Amino acid sequence: MGLMAWGREKLGGGPPGGDLPIPELRFTVLDTELTGLDTRRDDIIAIGALHMQGSRIELGNAFQELVKPTAVLDGRT
Repeated sequence: MGLMAWGREKLGGGPPGGDLPIPELRFTVLDTELTGLDTRRDDIIAIGALHMQGSRIELGNAFQELVKPTAVLDGRT
């Protein structure tokens, strides 16, 4: 199964023009850094985003921000 078919299956279709070849797609990638996966105890400590055109990363449009977590960051898991 190709990437586009997988996306349509998981997301239920897609926007008009959703069959564009990957080199023609423009999208944003989001990333988060977490203290853990327990939503009652853990926090987001950093977020980032960047734009892509196909497989090309547009570094001039990258964003990153540290977030002040409420959890204590002591290095223990």
